[in-house]
Amino acid sequence: MQEANGFQVGVDSSGRAYVGFRDAHLDPRFPEIYLTRSDASGAWSEPAKISDLAAQVSVGPDQQVRVNGPMLAVSPAGTVHVTWGVFVENAAGDPVAPRQTFYQRSTDGVTFSAPVLVATGGDDFGGATICQAGTMVNIISTDTTRKTLHAAHSSDDGLTFTTFPIATSVSAKEAPVCAMDRGIAWVVWQDDRDGVVVGGLKRRDVHLSRSLNGGTTWEPEVNLSNTPSSGSSDQSLAVSANGRVHVVFHDDKDDGNLSWEMYYVGSRDDGVTWGAPEKLTTTPAVLGDGVNIDLPSVAATDDGTVYVVWQDNRSGVFETFFKWGTDGEWAREYVISGQTRANFGPSITRSPDGTTIHAVWTGLSTSREVFYRALR
Repeated sequence: MQEANGFQVGVDSSGRAYVGFRDAHLDPRFPEIYLTRSDASGAWSEPAKISDLAAQVSVGPDQQVRVNGPMLAVSPAGTVHVTWGVFVENAAGDPVAPRQTFYQRSTDGVTFSAPVLVATGGDDFGGATICQAGTMVNIISTDTTRKTLHAAHSSDDGLTFTTFPIATSVSAKEAPVCAMDRGIAWVVWQDDRDGVVVGGLKRRDVHLSRSLNGGTTWEPEVNLSNTPSSGSSDQSLAVSANGRVHVVFHDDKDDGNLSWEMYYVGSRDDGVTWGAPEKLTTTPAVLGDGVNIDLPSVAATDDGTVYVVWQDNRSGVFETFFKWGTDGEWAREYVISGQTRANFGPSITRSPDGTTIHAVWTGLSTSREVFYRALR
């Protein structure tokens, strides 16, 4: 089974963890993509820059480069697949050209191929996602209008890609996440196809599609959250043994945008049927933008245990929370970010042998930094 929900963190069969991030310390106009990896002792390599946006992208007066990602998928053998998005915006914050999605790969975790353009489009929620199993790789993104979803599919371990449609209904689609196992691919995204307008905004649900041939043809989409008058979004996806598929997301259906809570929904038959969503958090209302629970990320081991991390603002400062459960029995949640402040964008994955859960997030200590924690 290939765990493919790491986003910014991935692990190979030797236990080496790989973490990708963007950084603009060389030139504030050009956030570049960096990668670092751990060795057998747990020591981390010096971050290596794998992109060269300063040479690749032209920026005019009063323009700046925006970068989404990176997203990682690491094979047990140690092949590292990376995707990221880039676009240029003007002083008003408007894009001057469509977002472009690029792909890079490495067979040794050190030397990376030159960026390859695999899609034009994407969105502000990460731009694109990537998943891998065996020699099949899928990079999922939206088109330039965010109305359709497609897969750039490779069957030769990322050497060549062909694009296939996933969902073509005319509706807003954002923030796809994908996973693969045993030749089956799944993707979830937020979609306003069934939503109603509340407060001037069309609300969104979490939708899913799967491919039984690894990403070339996709089944009709399924609405997993089905709360058309509230907002379901920031979905995450993982797969484990015995046909289990796991999805988490946040939703404001309980108190109308005063408190977003996290939900879990699972399938035991490869995504054919789904249980009812389970509520995983209960937090007090927060004034202002009202987002207490945000950006959950999920991983799962083959014994059916599900692990979730998320950013949580219930105390007034964003912290990274962690929780796990098996068959609907959930343990207490607790903070794993320690003394770091203003923690955002946590990502989680499992080691191939299932012995370690790896979490990364961005936080503040003396400056904005990337943090890692192994959870055993």
